[in-house]
Amino acid sequence: MNSQLIPTVSGQLDGQTQALVDARELHDFLGVETQFKDWIKRRIADYGFVENVDFSCCSNLSSGENQRLRGFFGGHNRIDYLISLDMAKELCMVERNDKGRQARRYFIEMEKQAKAIPDAVLWRIDALEDAYFQAAPEMLSLLRYRNMGLNLTEIGKLLDLNPGAVSYRLKKLNDLGFVQYQANPQIGRYAQQSLSLEG
Repeated sequence: MNSQLIPTVSGQLDGQTQALVDARELHDFLGVETQFKDWIKRRIADYGFVENVDFSCCSNLSSGENQRLRGFFGGHNRIDYLISLDMAKELCMVERNDKGRQARRYFIEMEKQAKAIPDAVLWRIDALEDAYFQAAPEMLSLLRYRNMGLNLTEIGKLLDLNPGAVSYRLKKLNDLGFVQYQANPQIGRYAQQSLSLEG
């Protein structure tokens, strides 16, 4: 399938960054004979699409020669619509033609690819976690002892660290998202002292 069948742009809609489709491009691709402004307004009204949830609209205020030519030929105050993939799929479906079916399959494929990205990202995060613990095996031991329910003093004895240093390392693991840890303010001061002695 052509990867650029209908171009998309990244934008904000419904509080999320997502792929958006220029409704004019979709209108052209679908070969709709009705004028764009009448078609889009009718579709929004007929199917209950909601502004800032399903689409956003803005005046096309380009500058320079293009704006002057638009003023001469008309269209200088046109409104452009950026629509969600879901709205684009629905608009394709209601056209009931080959172009509509082709575009709808294209948008479904785009969604599948977008959903596959988080799996790849999670795989990379796992790989980074593995690399981190291979580079710092004492942190893995600290995490294991913490999960066993040992307190800071007990962990410190096993790792040959004072409780402040253990607390500091647990805070670092917390910052990296490996463990949830609330440091004791008293131990935190002790950790600062021990760090200055260690450094």
